[in-house]
Formats: sequence, C-alpha cells, structure tokens
Amino acid sequence: MLVSALGFASDGTLYAGTLPGGKIWEVKGGAASPTCRELAKLDGADQVWSIVVGEGGKQVFAAT
Repeated sequence: MLVSALGFASDGTLYAGTLPGGKIWEVKGGAASPTCRELAKLDGADQVWSIVVGEGGKQVFAAT
C-alpha cells in the first residue's frame, strides 16, 4: 500500500488516500497515540491522487 494523497481538516484530522485499491483512511489523535480507520473504499477506483477537505471538515473530496 502507498499513500498517494493527504488532506487535513481544520480539527486536525488527517485523510490519506491510498493505492492500489482506492481507499481513504481517517487518522485522528496526536503523534503519540493516533487512531486510524478505513473511511471509504471507492468502487471502480484503483488510485487516489488528491484529497480536498471541504469547509468545516464535513466533506472529503477525492480525485481518482
């Protein structure tokens, strides 16, 4: 797995797009104890090239 895109929300949440498999991961917490979960598997997409977090952090847009 390779992280190919990163996006940050104003609350400090990090979103990571990966390839292969077209997944978006959500990473919360500090460097000492982060939590990571799979947020989405983008059907039909093998790669995530860019992530933009919408204003307020409630929307995540991905270029695939």
